[in-house]
Amino acid sequence: MKSFIKQLLNRPVVLDLYTTRRDVIKYSHPLPASKMHPEWWKALPKEVGRSNSMLGGLRTMKHCLGFTEMFKHGVFLPLWTDLQIEVGQIGTGHARWQFADLRSVLVVHPEIQRGSYLPDANYQHLKLESPWKAVCNEDISWLFLQPSWNLEQPDRQLIPSAVTDFKYQCGTHINMFIPRTQQMETLSFVQGQPILHLLPITERRVEYRTHLITQEEYDKLGAPHLWFMDTYKKNKKHAQEEKNT
Repeated sequence: MKSFIKQLLNRPVVLDLYTTRRDVIKYSHPLPASKMHPEWWKALPKEVGRSNSMLGGLRTMKHCLGFTEMFKHGVFLPLWTDLQIEVGQIGTGHARWQFADLRSVLVVHPEIQRGSYLPDANYQHLKLESPWKAVCNEDISWLFLQPSWNLEQPDRQLIPSAVTDFKYQCGTHINMFIPRTQQMETLSFVQGQPILHLLPITERRVEYRTHLITQEEYDKLGAPHLWFMDTYKKNKKHAQEEKNT
């Protein structure tokens, strides 16, 4: 039994990332978290100042276990094109946007879908339709996280945390809320900046592979759209029933 468990833990989890866009796979390639440490963190010395001549210097975030462990796991998706978003002041509900590639898609979910959470008068909801589909060969959960440590102004956008299972659905779309202020603002997001951290909930090693495929192949990935509602749940239920038969 111990030998079997050891073999299982040594077998990698594989995450395959697919896109139809040659420019995306060339210029906006996903990268392991271990290669995405922010520049300010790289520039930090291990110690700074001297609070007490007997105790030595103050340790910096180079020693922060919570930070260093997080950057050992998962993969970062970079923004695949420049994006400008104009957001109206508090109480207006105004927003408009433009992608540099002139082909990316952004949609808005109505406030009624989330009740009283982050009302439109104070926040602008946006959902960026990612050009990547993700497929995992294992039944494990993945966290969607905002790459806060990599953003110069992490308070200017909120990317809510979420959990999904890429064995049963493959979307990597990014929900975002922009806080409104007392005046109209235009926010700029640049191509290549980290936009999403996908973090696997597993102790096993994870391998990441990217693929450029045709639109026909891309459309076949993920759960079939056979139902009006609960596609993810119903696809997972059918897959598990097939496994048990």
